[in-house]
Amino acid sequence: MSGLCGEVARDTPPAHLVTAGFDPLRDEGQSYADKLRSGGARSHPSTKRTCRTAFCHSPLSVPGPSSAAPGADLG
Repeated sequence: MSGLCGEVARDTPPAHLVTAGFDPLRDEGQSYADKLRSGGARSHPSTKRTCRTAFCHSPLSVPGPSSAAPGADLG
């Protein structure tokens, strides 16, 4: 399911969208950011121009938990 297919809810939180420069879905990521903005949500798109699609799927690209994580109120 693509976020481009649905409506933007009024209470959609701000989003930071990162796409890879060589990702075949890069344009869809930008379109989604535009859709969020047109629906009233704040969005900040960012493209890593020299990266391939795998940069965001690699387990090595995910940092460890924040030092604030143990005290986070999730509920």
